[in-house]
Amino acid sequence: YFSHGVAIEREKRCQFFFNKIRGAKKIALEWKEKGDSHLLGEQTLLTFSYSLNELESVPEWIFSASHLAILEPSDQKNGRRLLKLREELLKQGYFLWAPCTHQQICPLLSHSRKDWCHHRFDRPDMPIWFSELERSLPMKNRDLSYSYLLASRRKPPEELSHWARVTGELLE
Repeated sequence: YFSHGVAIEREKRCQFFFNKIRGAKKIALEWKEKGDSHLLGEQTLLTFSYSLNELESVPEWIFSASHLAILEPSDQKNGRRLLKLREELLKQGYFLWAPCTHQQICPLLSHSRKDWCHHRFDRPDMPIWFSELERSLPMKNRDLSYSYLLASRRKPPEELSHWARVTGELLE
């Protein structure tokens, strides 16, 4: 639970929609047009969503945060970019909490040129206009896919290293 946050977003429409979604929740939110390490305290959680596909490179100041939560759309380009960021986070002294339960180089990045880590959930009921649009498309996709990373300067509990997590679709 937190009571104050700083949101970095240049686009006023995005700020408007975020404020509309958060509604009456009692979180004091300060909007900034760009980020900087002076915004980060010792115990800062930075959350990113749909950022990597908009940025050419990750700003250096994010490595000043103690915790990172990154959620991105799952396509090959951005998914592999997230795996490369995972590698950089390890070099910067972060521990990975999820989706991986290990602290080694990602085998999807080191042993493949095309694979990436992704997850799926059933798509919620879509608006009528989307369903009508989808009828004219050659493919149907009934779920949404995403990729994510949770990283922290704090080491995860020892129990995590004894577990495995299935990511992506099961293959024979």
